[in-house]
Amino acid sequence: SFVRGATQPGSRNGAIISSITSLARSLKMDTTAEGVETMDELALVRKLGCSHVQGYIYSKAVDAAAATMIVHDGLHMAADGPHSARDTRHSIRRKIMLYHGQDTYEGTIRDISVGGAVIDGLWNVPVDTVFIIALTPDRRVRATVIWSDEDRMGVQFSEQLDLERMGLVMQD
Repeated sequence: SFVRGATQPGSRNGAIISSITSLARSLKMDTTAEGVETMDELALVRKLGCSHVQGYIYSKAVDAAAATMIVHDGLHMAADGPHSARDTRHSIRRKIMLYHGQDTYEGTIRDISVGGAVIDGLWNVPVDTVFIIALTPDRRVRATVIWSDEDRMGVQFSEQLDLERMGLVMQD
């Protein structure tokens, strides 16, 4: 859990990782950073002295037969993941309309990035549900539900958005 968010600005997780690896080195112990999913997380844990790395950056979980094959073939696995965990999210509170087939729903965007958003207000929406979302009166975007938890869901937009031009966030 220390790896998740460690590369985000203001995170203290890097200091925790550094302390753990320093203590382990003093005790002549190895350390394993679990949950490494992105190239920037991999670079950070290597820089902070972790001796081993495990995570989706190398492979999703595999069954015993596939693991045996990997070991038999000589463990020639290379890190393969995105540079960053996700696009910068902007906290906003904006009422929106969502359209699915002939049905119309009202929701609230809580966080938004160029590639997706967190939306409150719809209950238990199945993953892979596709909506057309009216983000502004003159801008609609197609979005697919990638996770859902009670009355909150995460959606991925079908295209990258220019949030500043749309007036959804202010330029820093």
